[in-house]
Amino acid sequence: MTPDGSGGPDRTDRTDRIDRTDWAGLCSGPGHHPGGGADVPAALAALAAAADRRAARHAVGRLSDLLHHADGSHGYLLPAAPAVPHLVRLAGRGPVAARESALSLLVALAGGGPAAAEDCPGAAGLDRRVDAALWQGEDAFHRLLADPEPAVRAPAFVLLTVLEHSALLPLAGDARIAAQLDPRLTSARYRRAVEHLHAHDWDRRVRTLLGLAKVDPLFGAGIEYFGVEYGLE
Repeated sequence: MTPDGSGGPDRTDRTDRIDRTDWAGLCSGPGHHPGGGADVPAALAALAAAADRRAARHAVGRLSDLLHHADGSHGYLLPAAPAVPHLVRLAGRGPVAARESALSLLVALAGGGPAAAEDCPGAAGLDRRVDAALWQGEDAFHRLLADPEPAVRAPAFVLLTVLEHSALLPLAGDARIAAQLDPRLTSARYRRAVEHLHAHDWDRRVRTLLGLAKVDPLFGAGIEYFGVEYGLE
């Protein structure tokens, strides 16, 4: 049983193995070149094997180039949707640095965006497929809020906060402020989890993020969260 009161099976456990995706059939990379997705399995393996933060960030940087554009032209690339379940699994086991970095990339993907490779076959509906894949990991993300490692709990909180407030992404100004204040915006499960963190998690990183989320719940949207942006390392 997790602090939020859930206890069901992890839906990510039913995800197909990595070799069941035709990665080579997906165009990817900065130039959206055909076959670029073939590099994703090796990049995922490098992240899984990363024993320290430097190696993990190097691996996740490579994955970032293959899955989305993080500059002003932010958008998803075709391997993003099938890669999400594998990143969710990496976030749940293995070296802490790899888990933290996997979550950081999931935070970036949760920031939303259209398909950057609109001219590639299969690009239609890519944003909806990425969003659906992220929500399939919801149970896992809630369990990570109780992880013994603060370096895992912190980005898991950022990720869930961005997902729960994704309806705010297309809004601005007064419309966004009004929507943010609506208690119906987020799920009861998320609100219980936040209450639990406020009451029981005294890690400096987590406390800082809880404060930031009260001011702007989308403070982490569209970035690769490592904590360094907020002086939390």
